[in-house]
Amino acid sequence: MPTLAVIRRCTLPYGCWTCADGREVLFNRHYQPIWQRHHGVVTPARSQWVDWVDPFHFYLDSDIRHTRRLHARLTRILDDFQHGLTIRPMK
Repeated sequence: MPTLAVIRRCTLPYGCWTCADGREVLFNRHYQPIWQRHHGVVTPARSQWVDWVDPFHFYLDSDIRHTRRLHARLTRILDDFQHGLTIRPMK
């Protein structure tokens, strides 16, 4: 049975790819696409390959441990993405 840490790594966003056609694709820590948004429509990402042109990350493993604060931030990013709000890379 997978641990909570493994589940989080698979379901929470690690970063976002922007594609040439404007599609935004959230990917998890394993660099697997999890959600995509195109023209305001959000759907689960089905493809395993994304031809991206502009990537960014929400955190780096070397900088941040999985804390409650990070979990809350990633959950908020996912919610914002699904509601059509602008998401921002880490600072």
